[in-house]
Formats: sequence, structure tokens, C-alpha cells
Amino acid sequence: MTFLSLSPFWRAAVLLLGTVSLVMYHYLTIRYLHLGRSRRIVLSSALFLVLLNILIQILQQHHMGDLRVDIRLPLWVTLSFLAASLLLGGIQMYMIRSWRESSITSASVQESFDTLPSGLCVYQKNGLLRLINTKMTQICRELTGGDLIDAEGFWNDLCAGTLPGCISDGSEPIYRLKDGSVFSFRRAPLARSSYELTADDVTEEYQLTLSLEEKNKQARLVSARLDALMKTMEYLVMERELVTLKTQLHDNLGRALLLTRRFLAAPESVEENDLLAVWDSNVRLLKNEQPEFWQKPYYVNLEHAAALGVDVRIEGELPAGQDLIGIVDTAINVHVTNTLRHAEGTQVLIRSIETPDAWRLVFTNDGVAPNGPVREGTGLSNLRRLTEAAGGTMCIVSAPVFELTLLLPKEGSANA
Repeated sequence: MTFLSLSPFWRAAVLLLGTVSLVMYHYLTIRYLHLGRSRRIVLSSALFLVLLNILIQILQQHHMGDLRVDIRLPLWVTLSFLAASLLLGGIQMYMIRSWRESSITSASVQESFDTLPSGLCVYQKNGLLRLINTKMTQICRELTGGDLIDAEGFWNDLCAGTLPGCISDGSEPIYRLKDGSVFSFRRAPLARSSYELTADDVTEEYQLTLSLEEKNKQARLVSARLDALMKTMEYLVMERELVTLKTQLHDNLGRALLLTRRFLAAPESVEENDLLAVWDSNVRLLKNEQPEFWQKPYYVNLEHAAALGVDVRIEGELPAGQDLIGIVDTAINVHVTNTLRHAEGTQVLIRSIETPDAWRLVFTNDGVAPNGPVREGTGLSNLRRLTEAAGGTMCIVSAPVFELTLLLPKEGSANA
């Protein structure tokens, strides 16, 4: 039984089987040449390719009725050869795959080079590229808008911080890409005339650094507030001591009054010199009593602002009347707090202008200006309530810089 004895359908099936084998050995021969396999392996694959090509030509001519080449192989020989070629071809393709996975080739090196999560390129001192992976190409296109041609010029631009997204320049520049990823660039010499430029993904480390800086900032603020609280506690302790002294003075005055009353009732029962000594001591204490520096108005809030890192500068004299001290103290505290919280400033200026009937106080600060009208929170609302209860007015200006103005009437004026 030969190929010609088959029906047209089965002859077409055999031809299809042979064509598949022929295509397979075409691929194997080209693949062996590309991978640089041994000459013996390449020649064996090429031999199968030639034999299959001859067999397919003969079978096609017989199928088309052209019997110029009247070679009639037994059908079992033809089918056995085609089956063997398919089996051997499948084994060789499996072996190629296994060999590629277990061997280092130029293709595997390039593939691993391109799949690196970091950018990498090698170039000569004159900037001519020798090797570059996909990630470095992508980074360069985003930063420069084009492909990397002059690697030395690209490195100089990175160090100078002239490219978009620069976080820090210098010998190890750091850049942020549009997708939010952050890369740190480094250059190392490979040989006398070559450099290796790498771009390492430091997005996670950068985010941790930002988080740590924010926590440190909060810690410094808490520490400053604790310092201010300690100063306030010190002020309260001194106030308590002052109350104790006043109580003792009150007791001394009471004792002097009792001695005086007894002296008036029975002069012989009290020594006149003792009575005069007691009164002399009390009069001297009352006459020489001066307020300590920590008892002066606004001391606590000004010390609190200094502890928080805010320098409060005062132009003019602040009101010293008891009816206005509480309002101005509240205004200083509110303005310092808002300067830290909203403007992130460190300088506060208070301009005080005294007129015959009123005080005009203007509060300004440095830092970030408001991006719109200021909404009065709890602090400003409470300050407005105190100001208006005292017969004064409060005005807030948002642009071009924040400005808080208080107009406070003096005690006994027509507006009070």
C-alpha cells in the first residue's frame, strides 16, 4: 500500500502532517543558529529539514498527479518517518525550552536585564550608550521627553536638578515621576572609559521619610506645648505663692489691728514699741510691693508663644486696663494658634495705636496666606463675642495677607 492508494482526503491529511513537520524543523534550525548551539545539533536539524522537504515535494507531485518522480515508498515508511520527525521535533523543542531555562545566553541576559525593576544603563565617558534596559528608557522618556542619546549629559542634568520632578540634586539625585514613584540615581565607574548609571525605586523609603518628618514635626509641636504648659504651671505655682504671701500679710494686718484695739482699751497691756514695730513692718511691705515680671499682663501667652517657636513682636504699648487685658490676652492666644495651625508661620506682629477714646490693635503674621475668605472657628468667634461685649469691634481681612483688627474702647469713654 502506497501514498497513491489513499483517498484524496487522507492524502491531504498526510501532506498536512508533513507540512507541520517541515515548519517545525524550519523553526528548530533557525533557533539553533540563534542560540549558538553546537554544529552537530544544527546539522542534524538541517538534515531532517532537507529530507522532509524532499518527501513533501514528492508527495505533492503524486497528489497532483504529476508522476515525473516515480518514487513510491510504502505507506508505513512514509507515515513512520513523518511520525518520527514530529516526535523528535517535539522532544527537541522541549529540550530547547529546558536549555534556555537552565543556561545563560545573550537572550536570557537581555531578557533579565529588561525585566529589572530598576533602571540601568552602561555608557562611555563621551556619553555614547553601550547598554540600556527598558526601565531606564521609560524613566528617561518621562524626564526628558525623548530617548536617551547622550547619557553623560543626562547625568549632568540630573545632578543639576534641572529636570522636572526633582526632589534633591547633587551626587545622588532623587526624582519623582508622574505616577508618584520615586527613583534615586547613582553612577559608578566600570572601567577607564565606561560608567554604570542606575535608577533605584525608593518610593516606599521616601514615603516613610515623609511620614517620619511629619511625626517629628508633630513631636516637636507637642514638646513645645509641654514646655509652654510647664511654664504655665510655674506661673500658677508662683500665683499660689503670691496668694500665700497675701494671706500672711492679711493675718499680719489683722494681728496689728488686734494689738491696736487692745492698746486703745488697755494701754498698759501692750508694749508701745511692739505695736509700732508691727505697724512699721506692714506699712513697709505695702509701700514696697511691686508686681513681679511674671505678674505683668500678657506674660503667660507671650511665653507660651515663644515656647511654640513663634516670635511675637509688639509695636506700641498694649492696653493695661483690667477690662481689656482678658480680651487682648485671648486675641494673642488665638492669633498665635492660628498662625501655627493654618499659616505655618513663625512671626507675629501686633501694632497697637492708642487714641484718646480707644485702642486699635492690628494682628498680622508671616507664613501661608489664606486661599479664600476666613471662616471663624471657635477661637475667633469667642474673641468676637468678648470684643463686642466690651463695646468694641473686630474686623478680619483675608487678602493679600491675613489681618485681624480690634477696636477696643477705653474705660469711661463715650463708647464704653
